[in-house]
Amino acid sequence: MTGKSGKILIIGAGVIGLATAREIAKRKIAEVTVVERGQIGREASFAAAGMLTPNLECSAEDEFYLACRDSNRMFDSLSVELLDETGVDIDLARTGALAVATNTAEAEQAIKTVEGQIRIGVQVTFLSTKDARRFEPSLSDSIVGAAFYPEDGQVDNRRLIAALFKSAKKYGVKIREKTEIASLIVEKKKIRGARARSETIMADAVVVAAGAWTDRLLATINIAPLGLRPIRGQILAYLDCRVLPKHVVVGRRCYAVPRVDGRLLIGATSEDAGFCKQVLPESLNELRIAALEIFPWLERFNLCEAVAGLRPYCAGGNPVIGEIPSVKGLFVATGHYRNGILLSPLTAAILASEIADSSFESGRNPFRPSLTTLASAS
Repeated sequence: MTGKSGKILIIGAGVIGLATAREIAKRKIAEVTVVERGQIGREASFAAAGMLTPNLECSAEDEFYLACRDSNRMFDSLSVELLDETGVDIDLARTGALAVATNTAEAEQAIKTVEGQIRIGVQVTFLSTKDARRFEPSLSDSIVGAAFYPEDGQVDNRRLIAALFKSAKKYGVKIREKTEIASLIVEKKKIRGARARSETIMADAVVVAAGAWTDRLLATINIAPLGLRPIRGQILAYLDCRVLPKHVVVGRRCYAVPRVDGRLLIGATSEDAGFCKQVLPESLNELRIAALEIFPWLERFNLCEAVAGLRPYCAGGNPVIGEIPSVKGLFVATGHYRNGILLSPLTAAILASEIADSSFESGRNPFRPSLTTLASAS
């Protein structure tokens, strides 16, 4: 599809859907419409911490790590572009991230992890107890060491959503809230659009970026499920913390992300609870106790917010991005689990490239849907 002659429908207005819509419209590939069954950016993208920590979480130099690393680097230019286009600062912070150890066993394991990461080229330094406390004075005296990842950081996920929304609108994207898609439309193995509750929306290509709900839409045209599961993540926030850490801090049982407005986010649970988004007091209390182990001074502050989101986890752990093999023009972008914010720029670039050029090299997208896992569409 070349030139702005076709119509593309994107189902889902979270960070993946909005980033993809913006990228397609920016490249003038086609006219873009985004539909969202609820409110823009109010599902998993809303209940996120915006961590950009591919190096901290690296366990092997595999395709997933490389994708996360590359997408992380894309935020430097993206943040500048969005500020110029919309006036919204997404608060990209390249202050680095700390993985802390609270006992000797954790410290020994951290050293082994760091040694393995260094061998594959990750920028990381292990800090002794004394150096860790000097580097991050907000840490508890119980911390016995930490690994520092200078290339990691964070972005404000909600400001990112607002900026992507404004930018997409600027590029001519039509965005509609409270428009629930009931089924997809396929004719002769070619996508034709989708049916909402009270209308039919025709399109030359459709991108399903509906997170944990993606399999439900694929089922309407007899596509075998991708193996998605909604994993509930609960996150809490402290307000007006006057002793904020300088870096993203990750412990064994929680992480902490400081915001420029004085909030400190503490997350996150990981619960296979179906499509239930309920915030549970007992889960939040466990997060609070875990946070106090790293930051005892938090005892003086009150919680200001607690939210939950359903993160789309796909069998195998990797996201699924690209065209469904059995239906021409039908694309999916889901399964990002805890890395939706981090992978949003790369996902958008991959999809825009594949939609614009069907000969886009498969080697540049290792997350395409597999022929072996999908049934033929009717």
